[in-house]
Amino acid sequence: MSKQNTLANLRLDTGVRCLFVFSPEGYLVEEAGNTNGLDIEAIGALVAAEFAAAASLAIHIGNHLTFISNYHEGEDYSMYVHGMKDGLLVSIFETGNSLGIVRYYTQKTLSLLEETLSTGILPPLDYFVDGTAFTNDMNDSIDQLFS
Repeated sequence: MSKQNTLANLRLDTGVRCLFVFSPEGYLVEEAGNTNGLDIEAIGALVAAEFAAAASLAIHIGNHLTFISNYHEGEDYSMYVHGMKDGLLVSIFETGNSLGIVRYYTQKTLSLLEETLSTGILPPLDYFVDGTAFTNDMNDSIDQLFS
């Protein structure tokens, strides 16, 4: 099954507005759904930076590995981000949708999605455990975003 079909099925199961797969640096790998009016490049850079910061926080509180997901609840839309071995899966959905459903179907879909993404072109999620790599990649991404 292709990445696009996998994302389309996940979108149908969860009822989310849109889904993105980003590299750990925030570069778009794949998208599905209604992305009208969204600054995808900015979302990718900010989600990657936040996930990398969360990875650093995890280490500081004693976790040996990074956190595997982040959730943000907003007035109109919420966002669930789940780490994969080759990137980040981002779901944007109306706040009234069930986070439990999004998480459940995301978990069911991850192995299939990771299999379709295992091209070896993206660094592993724990790439950012090294603070120097994180700082360099995030500075580059932020410079690109705001220049």
